[in-house]
Amino acid sequence: MSKIRESKAAFYFAQKASYSKEELAEYDGYWDLISIEKTIKADTEQKGKSEGLIEGEQIGIEKGEQKTKREIALEMLRDVAPDQSIIKYAKITQIELNDIKG
Repeated sequence: MSKIRESKAAFYFAQKASYSKEELAEYDGYWDLISIEKTIKADTEQKGKSEGLIEGEQIGIEKGEQKTKREIALEMLRDVAPDQSIIKYAKITQIELNDIKG
């Protein structure tokens, strides 16, 4: 342990030893609250990260599905399939088909 750490530790214990029972209880309660706050913050951050990953994954799936539908529609357009067949099998709307056609 470095001399600075040893000095800080000695100061901490000397200060804590000088507290009355009430002051010590208040001091310990304060640090308990700090610990709880840090735990809640860490849990909240982890939950946010998890939710973000799930949301990002869902967005990626939706984009992939849209790309697949577009590719099916384009292939069917190349084969000169009727619009209603393209809409049915690519599972797109008439508006989406019009957008694909340009």
